[in-house]
Amino acid sequence: MKNNNDKLIKEIYEKKKKSLIEKCENIDNSILIRSKIYAVAILSILVISLVIGGLFVFVNKNNFLKSKIYDFFFKFKFFIQSNLVFR
Repeated sequence: MKNNNDKLIKEIYEKKKKSLIEKCENIDNSILIRSKIYAVAILSILVISLVIGGLFVFVNKNNFLKSKIYDFFFKFKFFIQSNLVFR
């Protein structure tokens, strides 16, 4: 009788142990996936900022492009100001 109880206790213990190990592995995998997503987001932000910075340097050296961009932003600003109605 005691042998059967010991076997049942061991089986239950092994099942619980296995399920806990699986849960821990799932948590570890989700943390790993989340950290990879954060790393990709940070790297993409850095790349975008470098590209924008490079464009600013290129535009500042090229006066023709600089004047065209300033004209565009001035027209865009005028367009926005003329079409906005504040209530």
